[in-house]
Amino acid sequence: AVVDGFRCDVAWGVPHGFWKEVRERVKADDPDFLLLDETIPRDPAYHETEFDAHYDTTLYGALRAIGAGERPATALLDAVADARWHGFPDDAVQLRYIENHDEERYRSAVGGDALRAAAAATFTLPGAPMIYYGQETGVADRRGTMRWYDADTDLVDFHRRLSRLRDAHEALRAGDVEPVSASVAPAGDDGVEAFPGVLAAAQAAAQIVIVDTPGSA
Repeated sequence: AVVDGFRCDVAWGVPHGFWKEVRERVKADDPDFLLLDETIPRDPAYHETEFDAHYDTTLYGALRAIGAGERPATALLDAVADARWHGFPDDAVQLRYIENHDEERYRSAVGGDALRAAAAATFTLPGAPMIYYGQETGVADRRGTMRWYDADTDLVDFHRRLSRLRDAHEALRAGDVEPVSASVAPAGDDGVEAFPGVLAAAQAAAQIVIVDTPGSA
């Protein structure tokens, strides 16, 4: 069997010198070997000569709060910028996720519509999106049995479409995110109302993701 990488649990509980030696040894054998750390909260000190990728705990918390209505949708943009503010270099890969084995399922906590919006965010931001098992099939319990035969097929298809979309557009995999103020005008008599909002545009190409912020000034 071939191992392509390690996910290192509770990485912050092990001395930096150990991880530096691990990296030196595995990269000498395979330069493409992936090292992913679980450090809560994420810490740029675990990047240099240690790990390639990091759980984006900041975006995780922001998407939870947005889904629960505790923070505005624009908090997503602040969360994305947080990595640079805290000193992560551009080559640090941020793992974008909304569920893990330690917390309540996203859909169980805040609902299916919010889950779809949060999942879409993880697939349309630079970094690496992660699907925690069962997120895409509608598993309700934190460590519940995988729904192999009674999956939520609409939710499965939604995640498949997100994956295909990301694969088809390089701007959703690379580049940067930049907020652009905008508004959506009424569409006549069909009941669509105008709302202020924010457009997040990936600089690598003209790919635009709308972050709805109704009621904002």
